[in-house]
Amino acid sequence: MLGLVAWRVRPGGELVVDGFVAVLSVPLTIIDWCEHRLPRALVWPQLGGALVGFSILCVARDDAGPGVRAVTAFVAVAGLFLLLALVTAGGVGAGDIGAAGVVGLVTGWIGWPPVAGALSVASLLALVLVAVPAVRQRTAEGSVLVPFGPCLYAGALAMVAAAG
Repeated sequence: MLGLVAWRVRPGGELVVDGFVAVLSVPLTIIDWCEHRLPRALVWPQLGGALVGFSILCVARDDAGPGVRAVTAFVAVAGLFLLLALVTAGGVGAGDIGAAGVVGLVTGWIGWPPVAGALSVASLLALVLVAVPAVRQRTAEGSVLVPFGPCLYAGALAMVAAAG
């Protein structure tokens, strides 16, 4: 994971922030895949670290533009997932909202097309998980369970790698 980020992200502050997010996304992905939850104990530090890292970059470079765009993307994506959580009555959890915010923040730093790209890739991956019988899981009531955290992080990683 770090090798891909280091290969695609230009050296500098972005590498540190994206690397930090990538490292924490690994246990979050595993936990969400196995337990269908994204613990706040990992999501909040991931979000806080990215916010602090990007803030430092804005001050060091005397350029607030990417930071404002990143925070705006964070609010937009987290707000969208909050709305989805309210509409689906539990289909989207609080961890998904936090992870989506992190994805919005990281991809928003790059630009708006990567934000849309990350959400599109995540949605396509989730559709694949639903469609492939060998990987899909069901609840006792027969509903299909899709751990969306791994899809979100994969979408963000794809956009960071593509933008590199």
